[in-house]
Amino acid sequence: MFENANILANAYNALPDLDEADFQLNSRKDGCIDFLLSIIMKHGKHEFVGIRLLHKHNLIENGEIMAEYHQVDKDGFSLITRATKVRDWSSNLRPNSWIFKNGEWTPMEFSNAELLKNPNVNPSSEKELFQELADAINLFEVEDVIGPSLMGSDLIDSYRPDGEYMLVEQTALDDRANILRYAKIKNNMPFKAVETHWCMEKDKEKGTTIKSCKKICPPTDYSPSKHNGTYIHKQD
Repeated sequence: MFENANILANAYNALPDLDEADFQLNSRKDGCIDFLLSIIMKHGKHEFVGIRLLHKHNLIENGEIMAEYHQVDKDGFSLITRATKVRDWSSNLRPNSWIFKNGEWTPMEFSNAELLKNPNVNPSSEKELFQELADAINLFEVEDVIGPSLMGSDLIDSYRPDGEYMLVEQTALDDRANILRYAKIKNNMPFKAVETHWCMEKDKEKGTTIKSCKKICPPTDYSPSKHNGTYIHKQD
């Protein structure tokens, strides 16, 4: 999986930052996310696959990947994706998202398998699904900013507090990492959030399957002194 680690690093570094990715998506044809989710629904994989806004938080070096693990500290549960040397990871790492460029899928980020609902879903195991997604991504001209992303496991959901909470993503520049923590979503939040991950999930009240945003990120120019529940302690 990591034989071409330098290619993976170059592909990740070529991603736009958050604001540029959001701008590019909003500049394209309407209905892109809904259409891609409908393809996933048609193939019956909506429990395992969603759609994400492809963007970078930092640059990585050759031989590095962006790899996700979880942590529970005094501030609660967090998902941390950080630049990591490939040699430092065990064999339970799996791609969690991909970009379709030059006629092929390239992994963008990786997760410990325990953090994914079905870590065995990938472009090779679901060829028809990923081909339809590739065709639609090209049709909407969003190949630089939109790609399929695997859904998080029940382990992640088990830490979600009761109430209106969502995973909010922010950058830890010194660590070359991005951190997701559950934060309470309010109508008067001090920033206009950028949606970064969408899926189809069951509405418990209505019993129907609906489009849902699972992750948001503050815009780049929002840099509070306190990270609103997404602060990460530096790791030794």
